[in-house]
Amino acid sequence: MTDPFALETRRLLDEDFGRIEECLERIPRLVVLLSSAEDETRKNAAWALAVICAGTAKQTRCVVDAGALPLMIKLIGNDDVFEIRGRAMWALGNIAYEFPVEVIRHGGLVAMVGFMVSFSDIFSCYAIELVTWGICNVCQSAKCPLDMLTVAIPIKYNLSSTNADILINCCNTLSSLIRRHEDNSIDEIMTRVDVANVARLLWNDDPRVQRAAIQTLGQISVGSDAQTQLLLDCGVVKASIPLLSADSTRTVKDACWMLSNITAGPLNQIDEVVQSKAITSLVQVITTRPMFCAIEATWAISNATLGSLCHIQRLAECGSVLALSTVAYGAKKPREVLMALKGLVQFCRYMPSALSTPCVTLSIGPLVTSDVEDIRTYADIVMKTAMEQKKQMN
Repeated sequence: MTDPFALETRRLLDEDFGRIEECLERIPRLVVLLSSAEDETRKNAAWALAVICAGTAKQTRCVVDAGALPLMIKLIGNDDVFEIRGRAMWALGNIAYEFPVEVIRHGGLVAMVGFMVSFSDIFSCYAIELVTWGICNVCQSAKCPLDMLTVAIPIKYNLSSTNADILINCCNTLSSLIRRHEDNSIDEIMTRVDVANVARLLWNDDPRVQRAAIQTLGQISVGSDAQTQLLLDCGVVKASIPLLSADSTRTVKDACWMLSNITAGPLNQIDEVVQSKAITSLVQVITTRPMFCAIEATWAISNATLGSLCHIQRLAECGSVLALSTVAYGAKKPREVLMALKGLVQFCRYMPSALSTPCVTLSIGPLVTSDVEDIRTYADIVMKTAMEQKKQMN
């Protein structure tokens, strides 16, 4: 027979999550009931504690201090009742968000990953979603050393799932691991992750999945030339082009950021971007999207101007001069203005005729008197070249 105390607490919280505070004094008793021999009692106790853990950090702390954490981990791995496992995972995921180090210290991350891998074939999508969410919460914390988190890499096994939330959790976990690489430990992560599976998600029908995937791939593109080449071999440039016209400006920004990292690489990697339709789309981003998107697109184009003469010619054909001039005039930060000007200076050196358009003198003229010396220097080079081209045309 179920314990009335656990049932009553569950009903109180079921009626109103706002009653968490008045249920804090019930926590010690609920923790004891997690070890009950009665299935319904364990389920009700786990459910009530999971709701409390969904509250504030202080309320979650009360659950941890009462000794619930090791018991929740035990329920995840050993309880025979599926629903109890689910409630325990919900609670553990919330605890992981606030106190990831303690979850790891008690073996929670290892338990979640092990359970996910061992039982993924018979585990429901909802349960896997809970586990991947909990793992993601741990890995997104800046408090945990990377060597404690690499155990989460097997989360990649769910990158073939059809559940959008599972895919998002997996991508966010991998993105967090790669973003926090220390020394050359990113190599260890990369050798254990199938980049092609992540790249395929750029074609997913769910925009949320696409954004999670482009963020993960963007983190990889920050790495070495060899790591970036893995992305190119998976066709990420072609796959990212539709994302440059996505409804979400954050997705657009992330796609531009990834492409800017690629064009910061060697000539063959610049060529992948320049010879695709990406440059035309990047120019459109600069002329039609908010400035924070335009800045990332400008980095991609400006980096590409460091390529070969044929790259410069292709960039000019796609309207890059006008785009760079627009950002040089409209950007607020000196670093961003300089980035656009440096791209224009490359045209001055290798294709000065591209600067004959009136928009260049109109946009760059005011920068000649800038308070920033470097801006004045580069603007002066661009202006002199533009004026010379204008004279030749007359």
